[in-house]
Amino acid sequence: MISKAPYICGALTELPVEEKEPVKAFYSQLADICQDVLGRRAFVPHECYDPAKFAEVEDVVVYDAESSQVKNRTSLLVVVYIYPSWGGGGEIELAGDFGVPVLFLCPAGKRISRYPSGSTKRKNVFQGVIVYENPNDALLKFRKWLKSHTDLLLPANP
Repeated sequence: MISKAPYICGALTELPVEEKEPVKAFYSQLADICQDVLGRRAFVPHECYDPAKFAEVEDVVVYDAESSQVKNRTSLLVVVYIYPSWGGGGEIELAGDFGVPVLFLCPAGKRISRYPSGSTKRKNVFQGVIVYENPNDALLKFRKWLKSHTDLLLPANP
């Protein structure tokens, strides 16, 4: 049986230059919380396929690898709704098609587009929205959410 873990989904390619490193660090911190709470570190795309650091990796390789990750090895798609992301929509749709629960993290004052939230609700994978004031607030709320949803994310003990 393949061990599944959360997948952190968020903008990478079009992040403003001054935001790239802080945002990627935030994604990695979310993955670390998954390790602490679930004993499984989340998959974070930039750690394997950062568009700048791994620019030589072909687009079809990234698509195939990340699609396989969502379909086969993801227990929860965590959509970090900081900046617009063309890739995130595809990951959300795949999650819905394969029954992967979807949780949105959204800064206060931002709105999630109706299409992705409607898609996750229509496909019965919507798990909710965590609205946060700042990155530290997001990390605290995400940790609390994970702790209260381990039954959804960890296989039952035989």
